[in-house]
Amino acid sequence: MLPRGCAGCGTPDEVLCPACRSLFDDTVIVPSCVPGVPVAACATYRGAVRRAILAWKDHGDEECDRPFSQALCALADRMPVAGVAGGEDDDARRIGGRDTMLIVPAPSSKRSARRRGRRHMRPLVRAVAAAYRARGVPAHAEEALASHTMGGRSVEMKGRAGRAARVGGSGIVVTRPSLVRGRRVILVDDIVTSGATMRACAAALRTAGAQVVACLALAATPRYDVSAM
Repeated sequence: MLPRGCAGCGTPDEVLCPACRSLFDDTVIVPSCVPGVPVAACATYRGAVRRAILAWKDHGDEECDRPFSQALCALADRMPVAGVAGGEDDDARRIGGRDTMLIVPAPSSKRSARRRGRRHMRPLVRAVAAAYRARGVPAHAEEALASHTMGGRSVEMKGRAGRAARVGGSGIVVTRPSLVRGRRVILVDDIVTSGATMRACAAALRTAGAQVVACLALAATPRYDVSAM
């Protein structure tokens, strides 16, 4: 096997060195991204953070799944989430049914997923769901959104899924509206730039009857770093 270096800075024999890992310990608040919903990121998208995320996302560095999952789990633990009190209520301990909170990744296009050869957000949302369950909060990772585009235009979809999905021509589709209806949802993405993807995903979920209670991301572009806590 070839030796590897830190995904952020190239330090030998590190997946993500301590210095680069610490860059993901921030709480970057993203204001006015999704109305009425707290939105935060683990880091500001620049320098070593940007290099590490691109190595993981677009160059197949799957060993970063673990440190990035840990960073998101820590952020989720710091974020106030409506209706989550650490599982103290017996009713909140039930796994399944309407009480289970869904951890939903923002979707990649089919073309991007094919190019990467994987759903890169899957291990991260599964880790966040497991972290909530460890706190006594029923939670399940669910890939409930899809991105449907064709020739740059949204694909027309029939039925309830199409109605719940086609918000502002975004092409974001709620694949199983009956699954998300009445559920609390935490939306997770890799990078927040303009916030348009988060807004479109949240709008589609809300139209399908879900309650979006928080949005988390690995990083947000520098326009938001003035709001870091």
